[in-house]
Amino acid sequence: MTGEIKKLYDRYAALAAGGKSVAQPKLPETFRAESQRAQLGYDLVLLKEMRATEAERLRAMLGLTAREGLGATEDVAEPAELAETLERLQEVATAHNQELAAAGVEIARAQYDLKLAHRAAIPDLMLGANYTRMDEKQREMMGVNNPVGVTAGITIPLWFPKYQARIKEAGEMEQAARSEEDARRLKVRADLAKAYFGLSNSSRLVRLYRETLIPQARQALQSVEELYRKNDAGLAGVLETTATVHNFELARLRATADFYQNVARLERVLGTAFQIKPSAPVLEDDKPAKPQETQP
Repeated sequence: MTGEIKKLYDRYAALAAGGKSVAQPKLPETFRAESQRAQLGYDLVLLKEMRATEAERLRAMLGLTAREGLGATEDVAEPAELAETLERLQEVATAHNQELAAAGVEIARAQYDLKLAHRAAIPDLMLGANYTRMDEKQREMMGVNNPVGVTAGITIPLWFPKYQARIKEAGEMEQAARSEEDARRLKVRADLAKAYFGLSNSSRLVRLYRETLIPQARQALQSVEELYRKNDAGLAGVLETTATVHNFELARLRATADFYQNVARLERVLGTAFQIKPSAPVLEDDKPAKPQETQP
């Protein structure tokens, strides 16, 4: 899109310099058109270098060599209006969030430790038995025949403060685990609300640019081009309106990128995939139109 806009500014710069009317340059309009064209040329170089940098970063993440190329990017689907409420997403996060699940495991472990601490003071009863098989000489010498022995023992805990301290410590650890779960639950709610706001805001911005601002800007551009052909408007107005259309198109694309980045943030908080219903297909009139060249 930036390349198409630059071609249009090249055309405007030629018109400002006189076009077919040789030796009739319009200096202020020439300077403005040339500056706009130079700025777009810089933007194109910057975008190409940024794309090359991101391509190398993706190769590093995927373990690809420098010779392996990356396919061209395709247009993403238009963001749809959100159907899920924040309360519903909080229920999903409560059921699937990994941090909350880990906190639940810590509570269960603390509860088992508390049970073991209560059982540590229970006396241990030990029972045993043994059987010795003897040969004939041993039986004659000892006067017994294959003796059988039974043993019994019991350990009585006498250091009661030790076990009481262990029970108290286990109880405090369980309370700490529950407090940690509450803190994580509050953090998940805050992160979810922040991600949901970013998602809703970017979705509204996309619809605002697509349905209102960009159509109005294109209509204004067509009007000012008609006036310029009739010599009722200057080239400065055409350049300004063209820049507005360009900025609105870029803002729509940035809002679309923000929308899907917020979807990724929301899924990280939810702990599961976030299903987005597809929006209505983009009509031909809603697609970014290529700039038309203005005839002198």
